[in-house]
Amino acid sequence: MEGCPPPILCGARYGGEIDISAAYRRVVAPVLSCPVTGPADHRRDIAGRADIDHLVRAFYERALVDPVLAPAFETLAVIGLDAHLPVVADFWEQILFRTARYQGAFAGVHEALNRQHGLAGATLARWLQVWRATVDELFAGPDADRAKSKAVAMAAALERGWRRGT
Repeated sequence: MEGCPPPILCGARYGGEIDISAAYRRVVAPVLSCPVTGPADHRRDIAGRADIDHLVRAFYERALVDPVLAPAFETLAVIGLDAHLPVVADFWEQILFRTARYQGAFAGVHEALNRQHGLAGATLARWLQVWRATVDELFAGPDADRAKSKAVAMAAALERGWRRGT
């Protein structure tokens, strides 16, 4: 459309340029009805329970075959993945969208897993790596960023608790 701006670039604080066209597409373009060119990113933000279910399932599919994480996830063979995933999704829905569905004992469950499988250190770092990669592959936006930052904060809290407990 005539009068619509080109892709928007701004100077990055630490060198280079950052294309902020994605933010423009999301916020300004719908109001002006302007087509926006720039790098295509078809990911969207985590918007609700269906997205959380998808994210959690994708993460567990990766974790169950990951050579570092798989031993800690073997317990799911007893519990059953289909019974466990809704509980994990309840947890993440509560973290991201402040629902009150999760009724579990996050710290206690992971303490027991740590005693059994040694989750601290490299295993927890790998969990974070796989979680963040899964989020990044599927989603982009403020809630996706919060899913990653909350995971980092929870991992740090678990590590602190495990150090105090040993």
